[in-house]
This record gives sequence, C-alpha cells and structure tokens, in this order.
Amino acid sequence: MSGGSLGRRVAAIGRRVRADYGGKDRAAEYRTLLEMARDAGYAMVSLGDFRAAVAADAEPPAGPILGLRHDIDVVDVAGNDAFLAAEIAVGARATYYLRLATAPAHAGFVGRLHDAGFEVGYHYEEAATLAKRIHARDRAAVEAQRSAVEAAFRGNVDRFRARYAPDLRSVASHGDWMNRALGFRNNEFVTPELLAACGLDFEAYDASVLGRSDAYVSDVATPPALWADGLGLAEAIAAGSTRIVMLTHERQWHTNRIASLRSDATRFFEGLAARLPG
Repeated sequence: MSGGSLGRRVAAIGRRVRADYGGKDRAAEYRTLLEMARDAGYAMVSLGDFRAAVAADAEPPAGPILGLRHDIDVVDVAGNDAFLAAEIAVGARATYYLRLATAPAHAGFVGRLHDAGFEVGYHYEEAATLAKRIHARDRAAVEAQRSAVEAAFRGNVDRFRARYAPDLRSVASHGDWMNRALGFRNNEFVTPELLAACGLDFEAYDASVLGRSDAYVSDVATPPALWADGLGLAEAIAAGSTRIVMLTHERQWHTNRIASLRSDATRFFEGLAARLPG
C-alpha cells in the first residue's frame, strides 16, 4: 500500500471513529424527514407492502409511496426504539431486518414491532460466516461450498421464523467485511428457488423491489457523509420521485459507544482469526 493510500485509509478510519463515538444523535432529524414525506403525501410502508403496491400486475398506487427498511447490524436497542417511535408518531410502518447476532438482544423490541404491526425480516450472512470458518482466501473457496451455505440458510430461516417471525416474508443480505475482502455478496448464494423452498416471498435487493422503485436512498456512506451518492430522502422527494425505498441503520443515527465498541472488537478479532492457519 502506497503512502498516499495508507494516509487516505487512516483518515477514513478516523472519520468513522469520530462518527461512531462522537457523533450527534439524529433521532429528531429522522422524524423530521418522515414528517416531510407524510406532508408530501407519501404512504410510508413496510418493504413487503411496498413490493405489493408496485407489482407489475397491481393497481397503480394512489399516490407517492415510501418503503422503509432498517438493517439491525449492531446491538443498539435504544437506537432502533428511536426509529420505531418516530415511525409510530407519523403513522408509518417499516421492515426491520435482524442478524442472528443481533436478534437475541432485540427480542423485546421484536415483540414491540409485532404489536405495532411492523414487519420483521431476517438479515442473513451464511456465505460470509462460512468463509470465516474455513479461512477462505478467495471467493472460489466459498463458491465450492455453495451446498453448505444453502443448507445453513434453510436451517437459519427455520430457526428465525420459529423464534422471531412466524409470518416471515422476506430476507435481506448483510454486507460483512468478509464480503468486501473476497469480493462476493451473500445474496449471490440465495436463488429464487431457495427463497421459494424456504417459504419466502422476496429478498430485499430483488428487482421486484428496487427494480420497481425510482429512487433508492441509503445511509451506507463514508463519514462525514450521511447519504450514499449524496441522495437523501429530501433530495429524492424534491426530484419528484414517487416510488422510494429508504435503507437506514441505527449506527448512523444514534451514538451508542458500547455497541460500536463491541462491533469493532468483533471485527478486529474476526480479522485476526482469518489470518491464522485454518
């Protein structure tokens, strides 16, 4: 790595640390955005309801529609409660995707989601998990284990459905550091046939969702930016988009130093283990 590349990498890490451990709470900003969408006439719905409303054979939505998706990547119940409170206050509904690693600590929160009529989904990462376990050095090593990944996915979907979401309709691929390191996505291992075999309607990145939206708003951005590609919800509304999907993460909106420390420590030790002999 050149000196310039190293410098940029160090600077990026510094910005990430400042955002995670010293950032401001954005709960009020999130609610303001939802109020803006409500006042502009948007129906704010779960991802499953968004997909149904924009399906090819569905009646055109009566007005603009906003599908709300949250990925619960870290253990920050307070941050997700803030999302939920804002959504209930403005009459919105959303889909919350939980990882196996974050679901247990959010069990009470999941109950509140069900009570409020929200959608609960599974945030899966079987391919990345297997790559770590076998100390994979390239994507070919993971591809060679496709049948094992599929079997793990089927089993985990069954367990997630039994424990957290009896009416589980959808899943969403988690983006792990191992995916970036080896150059593959977890959803490359989840085919339409596998979804159907598991009794699932769709994957959050399917064309039936994103392919029928005219704006995808995501907070997966490098600090100090909040929105990917500079496209936030306010900008999408101002541009006249009528079918918007918005993805948000608690870590971008709520400062929880303990949650960030746990996540960073897990990432460090996983990276260390990945470099050890298999």
